[in-house]
Amino acid sequence: MSRVHESQSDWIRTLSKEAALKSTLERGTDIAQNGLVYDVKKTASAVGNVVTLKGKVEGSRGNAYKTMVQLDLADREVVDFDCTCPAAERYPGMCKHEIGLVITYLASKGALPSPHDSVDDDYGNGYEDARGFDGDLDVALDIGCATRLDLPHDIPFGPGDSPWQGPAWLARPAAPKPPAPRDTSAIVLDLMDDARRRRKTARMLAATPATPLASSFAEPISLVPTIVDDYFTSLHLTLRVRCGKVSYAVRNIRDLLRAWDEGKGMRFGAKLDVPSLGMLDERSRRLLEVLSRIEHDSARFAERAVYQWGGYYRGPLDSKVSTFLLDEPYVFDVLDAMMGGAVKVEKRGSGDRHCSLSALEVVEETPSLKVKLVAAADGGYTVQASTACVLTGSLGRAYCIAKDKARRCEGETADMLLAYRDLFEAGYDLYISAKEAPAFCRTIVPDLRRIAAVSVPDRLLRAAPEPRFIFAVGDDDGDVVVDARVFYGDASFKLLGDAPWATLPDPAFVDDDGTAPDTSAATSSALASAPALAPAAAAGAGPAGPLRDDAAEDAVLDLLWSLFPDGASRPKIDAGNDEALYYLLTDGLSRLHAAGEVLLSERLRTMQAKPAPRMTVRAKVKSGLLDIALGASGMTSSELAAYLAGCRRSQRFVRLSDEEIVRIDDGAREALAIAEGLGISPQELADGVKGLAPSRAMVLEAMLDRTRSLSVRRAQSFKSMVDAFDSLVDVDLSVPASLNATLRPYQEDGVSWMGALEALGCGGILADDMGLGKTLQAITHLLARREAGDAGLTLVVCPASLVYNWMAELERFAPALRARAVLGSKAARRREIESASHADASDAADAVDVLVTSYDLMRRDIELYQNLQLRRAILDEAHYIKNPGAQVTMAAKCLPAQARFALTGTPMENRLGELWSIFDFIMPGFLGTRTAFEKHLGDAVAAGEAEATLRLRRMTSPFILRRLKEDVLADLPEKNESVVSVKLEGEQRRAYLANEERIAMQVAHELPDEFSRKKLQVLAELTRLRQLCCDPHLVLEGYRGPSAKLEACVELVAGAVDGGHQVLVFSQFTSMLAILSQRLGAVLRASGCTCEQLDGSCSKKKRAELVARFQEGRTQVLLISLKAGGVGLNLTAADVVIHYDPWWNVAAQQQATDRAHRIGQQRCVSVFKLIAAGTIEERIMAMQEAKRDLTESVLSGASTSAALTREDLLSVLGASAALAEE
Repeated sequence: MSRVHESQSDWIRTLSKEAALKSTLERGTDIAQNGLVYDVKKTASAVGNVVTLKGKVEGSRGNAYKTMVQLDLADREVVDFDCTCPAAERYPGMCKHEIGLVITYLASKGALPSPHDSVDDDYGNGYEDARGFDGDLDVALDIGCATRLDLPHDIPFGPGDSPWQGPAWLARPAAPKPPAPRDTSAIVLDLMDDARRRRKTARMLAATPATPLASSFAEPISLVPTIVDDYFTSLHLTLRVRCGKVSYAVRNIRDLLRAWDEGKGMRFGAKLDVPSLGMLDERSRRLLEVLSRIEHDSARFAERAVYQWGGYYRGPLDSKVSTFLLDEPYVFDVLDAMMGGAVKVEKRGSGDRHCSLSALEVVEETPSLKVKLVAAADGGYTVQASTACVLTGSLGRAYCIAKDKARRCEGETADMLLAYRDLFEAGYDLYISAKEAPAFCRTIVPDLRRIAAVSVPDRLLRAAPEPRFIFAVGDDDGDVVVDARVFYGDASFKLLGDAPWATLPDPAFVDDDGTAPDTSAATSSALASAPALAPAAAAGAGPAGPLRDDAAEDAVLDLLWSLFPDGASRPKIDAGNDEALYYLLTDGLSRLHAAGEVLLSERLRTMQAKPAPRMTVRAKVKSGLLDIALGASGMTSSELAAYLAGCRRSQRFVRLSDEEIVRIDDGAREALAIAEGLGISPQELADGVKGLAPSRAMVLEAMLDRTRSLSVRRAQSFKSMVDAFDSLVDVDLSVPASLNATLRPYQEDGVSWMGALEALGCGGILADDMGLGKTLQAITHLLARREAGDAGLTLVVCPASLVYNWMAELERFAPALRARAVLGSKAARRREIESASHADASDAADAVDVLVTSYDLMRRDIELYQNLQLRRAILDEAHYIKNPGAQVTMAAKCLPAQARFALTGTPMENRLGELWSIFDFIMPGFLGTRTAFEKHLGDAVAAGEAEATLRLRRMTSPFILRRLKEDVLADLPEKNESVVSVKLEGEQRRAYLANEERIAMQVAHELPDEFSRKKLQVLAELTRLRQLCCDPHLVLEGYRGPSAKLEACVELVAGAVDGGHQVLVFSQFTSMLAILSQRLGAVLRASGCTCEQLDGSCSKKKRAELVARFQEGRTQVLLISLKAGGVGLNLTAADVVIHYDPWWNVAAQQQATDRAHRIGQQRCVSVFKLIAAGTIEERIMAMQEAKRDLTESVLSGASTSAALTREDLLSVLGASAALAEE
């Protein structure tokens, strides 16, 4: 290879090595070949063969970037490079613009073949050596000629050159150029750099202390920074590295920072080659970390400046790269890094404000500064201040550089240094005229005393005496008023205009310590006749008097208005503003005392402001009844009642007498909540209440658990009662010998729970899942109480359809109990009730143990029942009384029973008010009034507040026993539920869509008030939609089309019957059951099977006969209306359940399903829900799941759901939000 070709190969290797990325050399060659380099200028160095190239390069977006490269032509090396493009700051190597500039220059000098000409094979070998490619320059650099046809060729190569017409190789065919790789996003690169720097720094700082210095270094290696001040132009930082007597200047700070970032070493000179920069001492490592961060941040700023403002910002490193540019905050960071060490300072030029110090010791200590005011001959004053330089960092930090030390300070000292830096940095004495001297003494000297030793002549101090304030606080017709004066030596001034000091005689006031004020003759004279001057007249003393301190006076006036906020023209506290008066007596007087002397009237001196009292709740149980009392330290019961009454009025303070104001805290609010929860008044709570029902113990315990400010004293008797409630199901049970049934373990627990509650004088809700034997548990409890000698009459109230079922169950399981059904005419019912009232179980052989009646008959006969002495009342399917305003609910609550129980699988179906209604029956007043319950618990639980939900569960859980089938019946067969979607078609679909759109438009365009009034009408329209899904024949006269759901149901029933299954079909519409009966009857008769219908029109006797035939297998299909057969029936012969149409209440559907899936079922139960796809029925199913949340939130701690709203109806109708806003 010739020397020319060898030189070319060397340059290619050099550029390949210096390139930032693998693709950069290729892109730089493209720039040179496309003539995008222009205005190239060469400058030769005076020493050696170094040349500096400067030019402009057109970027990919048309930007003109200024580019500089220094080349050592003898060694064929790149000395330095710079470019204003973003990539130059982002990447450590040369950018494409810099390489393009080099290739253009070298090609023009013959050091590289021209990018415009083809290259021979010998030159290709040079590239082969450098990059591993064969052939000519184009092939070596993978230049795709076909992609350059549309490049502009009119960019001049240099000043005065003619436009370039294109390279000679442009016409040669070439393979298509692959797409250029995309650059990583700048943000991602920045994040990667940050992460790499953090990891590297952490690794170095952690490893270095444990790593001994190399054996070749006998002494520590350290960096010595020098801060250079170029006469107001800029601040620079230069570095030297030192190891013992060996010292070198750092010629390239950028290389040093790059090696630090990469965790490498560096060769500083022939005698100092450091294998790892982590071997530097701790201060040097801190300094490198600071400089690396500054360079990194500045590079980001440079990129933003180029793109956002089009500016040219090169970052902290100048072109010499041996000098680091700094601004004041960065100097601060450098000093922080060198804390405990030294920094050299070099000042270039003169007249600048920075000190000429050869070295600075960096320490953390209070500055030692002095300020002296010296009297001048002309009556003025000379200010002689220590010379110092002040550097500021972030908020509240500063360095004070003086006397060869850089002292770091923070907080108020730093703030004051910053405020008065001009005074210390002036470098010469300042002058104050005689006229301005008092004002300087008044305003500046107090601040200077915080940071320096200040010397002021006595003559000047006398010209600006310190202000002294006197405050007189008294009462005026119930209001609290204040007067104030300020004294400067012997002169005094009113602060509040025409305040009548003369009207406040001395005997009415004393000092705030209780002693008479010490008023000299001068003070008394000043109080009586001193002129009233406005506070603003404070600029100078003059003939009007001494110089006044307007800042101090304004501060006192602000204090007075904050303490006496009610006055219009002068500060005062109105008679009814107890909060302001309390604050004045507790904190305000001390603030006034700190500002001056305080005189108080006799009445205010005797008035007391007391903190909130320490209140204690005491609870105990005596003779089985609950006693509770509230006490407060230092208060009588009447005062405590007044204190709680003030809290009820939402006051923050209460005045118990003319001399006493007491603060109201959270303890008072907690005490009020306890009173309202127990249904007693604050006065009763303050006086103490005795003889409350034992059930209130759980209410009280739930409230006491959440108190934070009350002291609680629980007597052992109270704790024992709470423990008894918490362990009700653990009471041992002796199963009655006469019981004709075998109880499961969970049923024994239920009977024990009922017995324990009754023994405590409480009632309960047995809320077991449907089919778990609530009736059997209640009957067992009655039998157990009878055998235990607790004789008495029990009234069982149930739906009319279940009266005979109850009688049959009593006869079957407990024949020893004498039970009678209260049915028939009014006269017959009267005879049964009256005969039970005259019977005595202790001596009458025919005494009645149990009366069974229906809800409707109980309501009619309530006056007769009130004459009975009922031992207990049991409501089966107690959700019948979920409406507190219904007549049947009010009648049930009038039953004169000693113990009350409710049986229901759904204690809540839609809202919490239903639970309150049932509790108000079993234990009246337990949850308070309905209004109080909704205020303190109902609304919060409905809104999903976890604390309120937990509190309600804590109160009610002892009195609700709920078990689910999956928890207690491992042997119960599976229940498989599935949804059968049916698609409406043809005329049925068109009829449905037309009605749905009409109703949606109607709801969407109604105002909320109008919607509330027409809600029942809208619900009726929704029922019409549901009937259209079931069968259009239900609502459309003359309809001749098919019904998709009817056909699907018939096919499903026929298939089940053919498979030997018995089927229950539920629907809410009896008219739909009639259509099904007619259609299914015709289909089933062919196979010898029968289909029967059970609805509300069936008598009790017929109802029992229909159930018996089905259970015996004589009926294969039983059509049941949801309301008539959804509860109280045992239909375990069925193993297929079909819900023809969904109902809003998922609990009602669940109860219907459990007619078959219950104790006694031997086969797997299949449940099918027929749903018309894309209709209101699908949306009802979704709403059913939401409604299920309300019950679970209280009984098992899940979330809550809200009541049906206008938006819910729109959602059910499938209307969009846009329709609602039209």
